[in-house]
Amino acid sequence: MGLSMITGNALTAIDNSGVFSSSSLSLAGTFILARNYTATPLTSGIIHTRSIGDLYADITISEKHQDTYTVTEHPLQDGTVVSDHVIRNQPTITLEVGVTDATTDQPGNYPSITFYEKLLALAEAKEPITVDTGKRTYENMVITEIVETTTQQTENCGIFIVSCKQVQITNTKKVKIPAERMKGAATTQSVTNGGTKTVQEDKSVISALTGYGDYYNR
Repeated sequence: MGLSMITGNALTAIDNSGVFSSSSLSLAGTFILARNYTATPLTSGIIHTRSIGDLYADITISEKHQDTYTVTEHPLQDGTVVSDHVIRNQPTITLEVGVTDATTDQPGNYPSITFYEKLLALAEAKEPITVDTGKRTYENMVITEIVETTTQQTENCGIFIVSCKQVQITNTKKVKIPAERMKGAATTQSVTNGGTKTVQEDKSVISALTGYGDYYNR
């Protein structure tokens, strides 16, 4: 397939079919497009790969990066609030990408549907993936939302809005600690089978002398 040019706000075509036309897409700047690659400024001289896991769209329309931070708050009795820490939340990204069906000559082959199915399977796998964008590379991302809207203008292609969030992954290790190194080993060690025990009735002194305890326990 050939390359397409975006100049100003007009996208001429992703190939000769004109499926992605200026009526359905609008991008600013001057970019060059190729299949499995997305818009990259011509001034850089480099075509950067953008991907969602192992999936490559024909075009990236937008990338919305979001980094948020939470300030901890501790209210006091007099009504004042103490803020003593800032927590970095996990970053999120929302991608709007497109896949055209005009690049195949095989009847019944629809790349947009194939891309959609693989995208859904990637989300259903619930496994962390790598997301490459024009600004950043994100590790350990999971897909949180997929939106696909088909209109009269996008019948022969697919426009997908994909939201991803980064997750924290920690490694745990089980370690066996000797009983002699445990504080209060008698109360913290694992439960063992001590056999059958005989339970003796505990009588108070008053009960032993007067028998009142035995009377009330009958």
